[in-house]
Amino acid sequence: MTNQDSSIDINAQADLEILAHLLRADAIVSNETGFLKKAFEAIWKPRGKLLLTSDEFARHLQRMA
Repeated sequence: MTNQDSSIDINAQADLEILAHLLRADAIVSNETGFLKKAFEAIWKPRGKLLLTSDEFARHLQRMA
């Protein structure tokens, strides 16, 4: 939202709602490469939260089994 050169992401509101759940979670799974990923890296990654793609999450589950 602070990058004036970026185009408006029509999913930004929904992405912000998903990111708000990280107040109580340690990770989210998303294949999003636009606003959600950029916002996550700016807000939550420095706080130790994880953003996993569906493939990364599947591999994580396989290691747990």
